[in-house]
Amino acid sequence: MSRPELGWYGEQIVKHVLESKGHVVETAKDLYDSEKDLKVNGKSAEVKTIQLYRKQNLCSIRQHQIEKCTNVDYLFFVLTPDDYGRNFIEVVGYPKCCRYWIEYKTSHRHMFGLKLSNSYSVEKIYDDKLVDKMRRLTYTQY
Repeated sequence: MSRPELGWYGEQIVKHVLESKGHVVETAKDLYDSEKDLKVNGKSAEVKTIQLYRKQNLCSIRQHQIEKCTNVDYLFFVLTPDDYGRNFIEVVGYPKCCRYWIEYKTSHRHMFGLKLSNSYSVEKIYDDKLVDKMRRLTYTQY
């Protein structure tokens, strides 16, 4: 499974959830758009599909993604199921005022994360087929 595939699924989940709540959502024309993944009601939005970094309860990205994730109007994380009790998919959002990046290192990577407690829950998804698919597409050591 490639990161682009997992990211594409996450973007589709966010698009579906937001449209079901009455928002107008447009996907970026370029898969590797340097400014945004989506437009929500005409404003830029970035979607990151990840497993929660459980050791610190962080939604994490790599350093090269900081500027893009800081500058968009809407920042969403699609939290995938894991082997530690998270048996659902959750879409969370971070308002611009709550994007306080915490720098940390794992044995393999230099990362930056946002505290889950600073996010708001947009939607929890319990659909067994989708949860199983996302679980199969995701790998983590945490």
